[in-house]
Amino acid sequence: MRRMRHLPIREQASHLNQVLRGRYAYYGIAGNFWALQRVHRAVERYWRKMLSSRSWKGEIWWKAFHQLKERFPLLRPKLYLPLPGVTSYRYAVKQLPTSVVREIRTLRSVGAGGG
Repeated sequence: MRRMRHLPIREQASHLNQVLRGRYAYYGIAGNFWALQRVHRAVERYWRKMLSSRSWKGEIWWKAFHQLKERFPLLRPKLYLPLPGVTSYRYAVKQLPTSVVREIRTLRSVGAGGG
């Protein structure tokens, strides 16, 4: 993101949306929605920080940043493999066969950086 901070804002938003789309497609399984929201929020905060460091004029306030996001919105989290009729992850784990539960837990641990 540091390399692209001096690009036009339209290009920055386009690049960030590409990254977020790929992230949501890979990690967008049932039970992972809150983690995807945290990623979205972290990208927003870091984008604002990088925009604030573009010049000597100082930082971009949140009000101005929200106006900027209205013009160039970031993609919201989306589940690509939701389980039908599931309202919580715990309920989903109880309903799935053991092999699928093991696979889901393995996929969740991949993003944790422990592997």
